[in-house]
Formats: sequence, C-alpha cells, structure tokens
Amino acid sequence: MRKPGGFTIVELVVVIIILGILAATALPRFLDVQDEAQGSVAEGVRGAFEASVGLAKAKYIASSKASTTLDLDEDGTDDVVVNADGWPVDDGAAGGGVDQCAGLFAGVLGAQAPAIISGDAAATTGAAALTEADGHYADGTDWYAVDNATTLATCDFIYFPEGVATGAYSRQFVYTVATGDVSALATTAAP
Repeated sequence: MRKPGGFTIVELVVVIIILGILAATALPRFLDVQDEAQGSVAEGVRGAFEASVGLAKAKYIASSKASTTLDLDEDGTDDVVVNADGWPVDDGAAGGGVDQCAGLFAGVLGAQAPAIISGDAAATTGAAALTEADGHYADGTDWYAVDNATTLATCDFIYFPEGVATGAYSRQFVYTVATGDVSALATTAAP
C-alpha cells in the first residue's frame, strides 16, 4: 500500500520561485496602467477637440464663409463663434474675457464635453498656465482652461486626473486661435 503523498519541499520552493519571478515582472506593468489610462483620456479629449476645430473650419468654408456662428452638432443652436479665417474663438455666450476658453472648450466639444473650470484672464501660457490651473484645483473637476489675456491669442487646456492632489502631474495642450493649431499633449508636473 502506498501512503498518500504531498508535494516535496523542493517542489514547493520551485513553485514559490516561479510565482515570485512572475510577480516581479508583472507588477510594474500593472502600476503603469492607471497613468496610461489617464493619458489616454486626456489624449482622447485633445483629439476630439482638434477634430471639432477642423469640423468648424470645414463648416465655415462650406457656408461660403458667410457665417460667423456655427452649429457644430446640428441641434439648432449655434455652438461657436469663428474668426475671419473660420477658426473657433468663443462659444458666443461668454462674450470674451475670463470664461472665453472654457466656453470655447464646451462649445467645440458640445454636450459630451467634460466639466471644465475657467482660470483667470491672465497673459499666461505654458508653465505659468499650469500654475494658474493648479491654483484653481478642485477634486472632481478634471479640466481647466486658462485664457491668454482678454484678447485671446491662445487657450491652455490642462488636465488634472480625478483624485490627484494639487501639485501633481498633469497633461496640457494649447489651442492657438489665429491658426487653429492644437498642440500635442504634454505631460508636466505642477510647480
């Protein structure tokens, strides 16, 4: 008669070593998933914004350059005001000034636009805009718009992922009103 056998100590040690190797190689990959997901969200919004700016330009050209306000989502209400070259400059509701970039963001992206907080109308862009947005940080709102002065040369759109602490990293893109250019997404740490 054979006695029921279990695993030997050598077999158990080998299994533990194999599991340790798998955990050591897989764990760093799982830690990066949240950062990648947040980056994908920001890139998706940036891409949608860029596509909508292109749509506004196309609608402007299709209207024989006769209209300064456009209905991008065909719901019967004008969503954006365009400049003489057909690039969106405002949503028409704010009338310029402090909320111009936030209104532009909402107008261009339409009903599906994420919530956005407007920064102050300051002659600032780049890292200074990031500092401005960081000063307005509120948990639960991911996007911040910083106007570059009341004449609106550029809009900085800054993404602080939900749940991050103030001063954490963010993603940022810039819209240049005169040319319709939307910059690539930049990842930066707040000052």
